[in-house]
Amino acid sequence: MRCFGYITTPAEEAMAREARFGELGALTYPHGALEGAVLAAQLMVWLFLQDDRFSERAPAQGRIEELAEHILWSQRVLHSHRENPAVPEPYLEALVDLRGRLGRMAADPEQVERFADGFNRYLGAVAAEAIYRAKGIALGMCEAQMRRFDRLSKPLAEEGDAALARYVRGLGAWIRGNLDWSMSCGRYHVAAPQPPGELPSLFGG
Repeated sequence: MRCFGYITTPAEEAMAREARFGELGALTYPHGALEGAVLAAQLMVWLFLQDDRFSERAPAQGRIEELAEHILWSQRVLHSHRENPAVPEPYLEALVDLRGRLGRMAADPEQVERFADGFNRYLGAVAAEAIYRAKGIALGMCEAQMRRFDRLSKPLAEEGDAALARYVRGLGAWIRGNLDWSMSCGRYHVAAPQPPGELPSLFGG
């Protein structure tokens, strides 16, 4: 965070440390290799801190164009064929680094393409969320979607395809890890967290 300059004050660093992003990485990738788990945790840091700045603060302060520019630049980084494309700010420099390391770790180019495709979907959701917030529309689909995944993933994991079962369990661990982390981390200060037994199993618990 300090290396790329998107943590600049002791207060910002204290807030980031309170969120325990390393714990989030461990919970969401419990069976990953160390190098992959570290990369995942650093990606989590990037996702949450850039979300604070561009998806929340910028639109709230009437600077929606700052979010739009960030999304466009992020897409350029994801799809650039240059190893180190020139970018205008620290968050994008960090994204260049994350994407480059992922490319070097990937088993084949398809993994990088899938990452870029998923990231594009995330950026589209960020834009939609900002529009909904500006209009005062609250979204409440998260829990229903998680329970739907819980219901549909079980037969998939039991079909006998080992690769598919591993993939489904990985998705479940990512979702359940986020749930467990959000109930106890210092980022959200949940007053009455749900007991683990009341959360969806999601093949990650």
